[in-house]
Amino acid sequence: MSATNPTSKPDAFAETAQSEIEKQILAAVREVKFGVVEIVVHDRRVTEIRQTRRTRLID
Repeated sequence: MSATNPTSKPDAFAETAQSEIEKQILAAVREVKFGVVEIVVHDRRVTEIRQTRRTRLID
């Protein structure tokens, strides 16, 4: 298996996984009206997507 071969299974899997992670990150950002979306990376891989939501109270 060559690392430069774009049709090799590990590369194709990495692209699919990356695309899925990107979709999850975008979904998390779209769901939060006020708050924080935090992406946790371990060994260059996204391991967690955390959401902290805030509720604004009007006086």
